[in-house]
Formats: sequence, structure tokens, C-alpha cells
Amino acid sequence: MTDNIAATIKGKRERLHMTQKEFADALGLSKYGDRTIRRWERGETKPTGAELKAVMDFPDTPPYPNNENGRYRMIDLFAGIGGTRLGFHQTNAVNVVFSSEWDKFAQKTYHANYGDFPDGDITKIDEKDIPDHEILVGGFPCVAFSQAGLKKGFNDTRGTLFFDIARIIK
Repeated sequence: MTDNIAATIKGKRERLHMTQKEFADALGLSKYGDRTIRRWERGETKPTGAELKAVMDFPDTPPYPNNENGRYRMIDLFAGIGGTRLGFHQTNAVNVVFSSEWDKFAQKTYHANYGDFPDGDITKIDEKDIPDHEILVGGFPCVAFSQAGLKKGFNDTRGTLFFDIARIIK
């Protein structure tokens, strides 16, 4: 039975694409909860009934799954954790066919929210690999144009990311 519990816990964590630390934190375990998760997964210890219930009740489906029957196909560039996508999702009219975000932590949160991992750095993606779409959402970084970015504008790599949107639109 312990082997089955261990496999169940590990399987759930892996489906969520979480590290042991991330899963422990999400479950509200102690500061050293990753060690607890590791011992559970190895079958060295068993979770209490309440702990096992918390694992089993932890959602492993995203709260905002893609609407593949949406009327409009959308791409989500510079997606972050998917905040802009959420507004479009709530219309129930879009099918997100492509997303891009370079930050690995934002990608994990995006996956937790929507169930799919964004592709990486948009500057390395060939526009021919991006599916046809009617809507392009792209909140490219504006920090290069702000006081915080020292107003370097197009002299800052972040300031040139707009041209990747233009490349895709073309």
C-alpha cells in the first residue's frame, strides 16, 4: 500500500510539473516540506490521513482550460502568467493556439492556470511555426522606454521586442 501511495503522490506532483519544494509549499507543509514529500515519494514514511487528503484534493486540472471550440484563434505573446489571456478566456470566444513566454517561473504559473506551457523566447521562434490566428495579444515589455529602464528605448534589447510582434503580423 505504501508503494501505491508513494507512486500516487509522485505521479500527481509530476503531472503538475512541480518540484518537491513547490508541491510542499502549495500543500502548506512546513519549511522543510520538500523533505517530507521526498520521504513520501520514496515510501520511507506515509502521510497522515489529513495530509493524504490534501494531496488527493489538490487540483491537477487547470482552473482555466483552453476553449478549443472558441470562435476566434488567439496567440498570446509575452504571456507572463496569463493575466491578459484571462480576460479573453472569460469571453468563452477564444481558442489559444500559441503562447510565448521566456521566464521559466512564469511558464510554470501559466501552465498551472491554463494547462499548457508557453513556448520560450519569441526572438528564437520562426513566425512560420506560429499557427494562423485572428487575435494577437502581446504585452511586450515597456521598461526600456520608462524611467526605470533609463529610457534607453530601442537601444535596449527589451525595447526591440516590439519588432518581433511586427515580424509575426507581417
